[in-house]
Amino acid sequence: MNDGFYLMPISCLDTDLIEKHLKMREQLNKKAIEHKTHVIKRTIMIYVCAVLILTVYGCVPYCNYGGLPVAREEIVCDIAGGYKFLSWEGLDISTELEFMLNSFSNNNEKYFFVNAFRRNGKDFFNDFAYEGKTLKQYSDEQSVIGQQIDRLVQLIEHYGEILKYDKSILTTRGIPANDPYIKYEIGVVWTEEIYNKWKEYFNEIDPETLSRYIVNGDFLAEAAQRNYEDLTAKWAAISDKQTEAAKAFFEQHEATDVVLLKNAGVISGEINGKLYIIATREQLARLDEKIDISAFSFTLLPRADLYAAYPANNLS
Repeated sequence: MNDGFYLMPISCLDTDLIEKHLKMREQLNKKAIEHKTHVIKRTIMIYVCAVLILTVYGCVPYCNYGGLPVAREEIVCDIAGGYKFLSWEGLDISTELEFMLNSFSNNNEKYFFVNAFRRNGKDFFNDFAYEGKTLKQYSDEQSVIGQQIDRLVQLIEHYGEILKYDKSILTTRGIPANDPYIKYEIGVVWTEEIYNKWKEYFNEIDPETLSRYIVNGDFLAEAAQRNYEDLTAKWAAISDKQTEAAKAFFEQHEATDVVLLKNAGVISGEINGKLYIIATREQLARLDEKIDISAFSFTLLPRADLYAAYPANNLS
């Protein structure tokens, strides 16, 4: 006999006890199954009731998608861009938006990510005044300084050391062969037409540009460099002021438009300087019944803007 192991004969087991245990276990399993079935039925009933209530009262269950009626991936966004506009249900919309709306004409549960913008938005934007100047004035001033900077760079890097020879470059070229600044011009004789063209170009924005930096046959490169740095700083300062003005414009006007569109019963907001709405085909078709949308045009926005407005980590 193996001292470490003893196998009890089957005849020695209490069969009545085993049978009783098995019956008890079967009853417990049956009760567990009945309980699970009851819980599942109750959960389904609650869900069905919730859906019926939402359907009857027209509510949209936003909570599952961080404020969206459906998952981000199910919303129709811009694909190729639509630049032509036409009339649809009283709205001025892009041809691409019209195509997508018609593609889902039988599905009113499909949502569209739409840019709503004012048709006269450019003038509306340019005429906005901030700290004594309109946005257009800031833009025009910045443009002039930018052109001055471009010309100074060309003078400093190349043409200042050529034009300092004045009209002598029209005859024998007039430029010493050992001049390190005119290596690109060796062997080239300028015509009077070319000479006048470049003088006109450099004096176009500031008529005293050449006379300021070319004195007695010398190009004053250091003076030109200092002025370049001053103009660059001025350009940056105007750019900052323009950004402040644009931000003030959007805070004042875009916020008003967001509220206007929310009054139409659609999701609306602003992302990357663009006003958007998220709406179904039916909601878009009925916009003009609730608010005055005569000043607006509508087109699809890219999915990148949708993801920026509703980041994945904010969805639950």
